[in-house]
Order: sequence, then structure tokens, then C-alpha cells
Amino acid sequence: MKKQTKRAVALFMAMLLLFSCFSVAVFAAESDFEWSEKDGKAVITKYVGTSKDVKVPRTLGGLTVTEIGSQAFAFCGIEKIELPDTIEKIGDGAFWQSFFTSFEIPPKVTEIAANTFRECHLLANINLNDGIKSIGDFAFQDCNALTKIIIPDSVENLGDAAFYSCRGLKSVVIPESINDIPMYTFFACFELADVNWHDGITSIGEAAFNQCGSLKKIDLPSQLVSIGNRAFGICTALKEIVIPESVEIIEQGAFRDCDALKKVVVANPDCAIYEDENTMPKSAVLYGVKDSTADKYADKYGLDFVEIEIPMVGDVDGNFSITAADARLALRISAQLHVPDETQKAVADIDKNGKVTASDARKILRIAAKID
Repeated sequence: MKKQTKRAVALFMAMLLLFSCFSVAVFAAESDFEWSEKDGKAVITKYVGTSKDVKVPRTLGGLTVTEIGSQAFAFCGIEKIELPDTIEKIGDGAFWQSFFTSFEIPPKVTEIAANTFRECHLLANINLNDGIKSIGDFAFQDCNALTKIIIPDSVENLGDAAFYSCRGLKSVVIPESINDIPMYTFFACFELADVNWHDGITSIGEAAFNQCGSLKKIDLPSQLVSIGNRAFGICTALKEIVIPESVEIIEQGAFRDCDALKKVVVANPDCAIYEDENTMPKSAVLYGVKDSTADKYADKYGLDFVEIEIPMVGDVDGNFSITAADARLALRISAQLHVPDETQKAVADIDKNGKVTASDARKILRIAAKID
């Protein structure tokens, strides 16, 4: 009898040890939440539990949980959380200063509210579903573990400072549904080097890319109208930039302290450049049309100025320098692998016979090599 008892105890202990090696996700108890009723549904207003691994239940008090209230899980030190697919709304600052590394947004949620993931320093993976229509102010501020963000095509509104000081963010994709880059959007994103956006963007707001110290090159949208105060200030790796003809105003300090910036092309001869010595860095050489606002700015503040013709014959890619890349693009046009716009067609047609041929491409290559 004693032997049987010992065997039973040993078996029980072995089973206990076995199951203790596995983490079994369980729903948090109702007592872990403060909640209220709204339109016959449950809204979680505060998490009062002690577990750092939380699985939110589908119902509370018999009511379906459809909303996470403002700051409901903020400053609770949550390390892992799972939300039910019944959630339709997440309130302002709901997960502020949480410590989870990944987050799955429920499919019915259409808005990432202001401050939702603010100071979630460890958040490295988040799935922004195609139903998201809005990303609020400071939504991802200081999410330093994020390295790439692809904003869905469904997003129509991007709030101020949405990715403020995401220090590890290296690349971002901005969809055609967004027409303006608001103020402070990517401020102090020190690792940001790759910005993929579309030509329909019309404004870059105040300090939008300020202190993006890894940004060496950026192709501005061809329909851009305004560049805001300090928009690219302290982008210390930026070497050259072409400001398209569509730009009407460059505001104060737009390129302040961009000490590596050597070449700034201002295509619009009437572009208003804020009259301050810090709008353009002293290191820059301005390129533009004679007697243009760029010419006058350079003269007033002692910058070198290079007169250019706009458009430049042979400059097929429109970056105001003629290189082998222009010859390759002309060759693609001649082979009907690229459909040119009227400007590209005009500057690529070197011999002015009304069509772009391989002969034009060869002549452009000779210009690039300074043979012609």
C-alpha cells in the first residue's frame, strides 16, 4: 500500500513538473478589469490585474467586449496581450508604455488613436491591417524597436508626430491615400534611410524629417508644393536634393544644419525661399535659373550659385545632372520598356528628330562621360 502511494505521489509530481514547463494561455478573470456598459456592449476602462501576460475575454458580465477605453492598459507593464476579434475600438493611450514586443490589431479596428502605443519601447512587430483608416497623433512615439513601417492603402489620415522619435526605424512606405506629411511625423528617426512615397504628396510639414541623421538621399514628390519649417533640419547625412518645379515655398530653416548638403537644385525660378541665413546651409551650392529666387538667396547669404537650364537636355531622370543612368533610361524609352512623359521625351531626344532612339542614348552617355 505504501509503495502504491509513493508511486501515485511520484506520478503526480512528474505530471506537475511536465505541465509547469509549458505556458498555457488563460483568459484573465473578470475581476482583473474595470468596465462599463455602452450601447449594450462592454468597454474595458482599466486593467487592475497583476499578470503581465493578458488574454482579454470576449465577454464581461455577459456583454460582448467591443472597446478598450482610453489608457485602459497604460503604465501597467504588460508584456504580452491578446485581444478578441470582437474589439472595434481602441482608445487614446490604451497601451502607453507597455512592454510587449508584438501586437496584433483586431480586424474590426479602423483607427489607431492618439498615443496608443506611445513609449512601447520594445514593440518590434505590428500588423497594420487594411481596415485602418487613421493613425493618430504620437501613436507610435518612441517605439524604438520598430525597423520598418508599411502604412496600408486604407489609411487616409496621418496624425502629427505619429512616428516621433522611433529611433530604430529604417524604412517607411507611404501609400497614395496620404497627400500630406504632417508636422514632426518622423522627427528624430535617427536610422531612417529609405522613404518610399508617391508623387501626389503636396506638403511636408514642420520638422517632419528633422534629425533623420541617416537620410543620405531623398527624391521629393513631383507635385510637392511646400516644405515646412525645419522639415529636413539636422539631416546631417543628406548630400544633395532636387526641389521640383512644383514647390512654391521653402520655409524657415528647412535645411538648417544639413552640413553635408553640397547641392540644392531649385527648379522653380519663383519659389519663395524664407529669407534667413539658416534656411539653406552654408555648405550648399544652389543650382537654378539666372535671376531666380535661388540666385538672389545665394547672393544675399554668400552661397555659391550655378546657373542651369530647365529642363536640361539629356537629364532624362530629372535630377539635374547627366549620368549613365540617363542614358540607360533613354535606351529603355527607345526599346519601349518605359513610357516617358512629355518632358522626358523632349530632353531625351538629343538629335531633335521627334523620337527617342539608341543613338540618343549613346549621345547622352558621351555627355555624361564629358566626351561631348
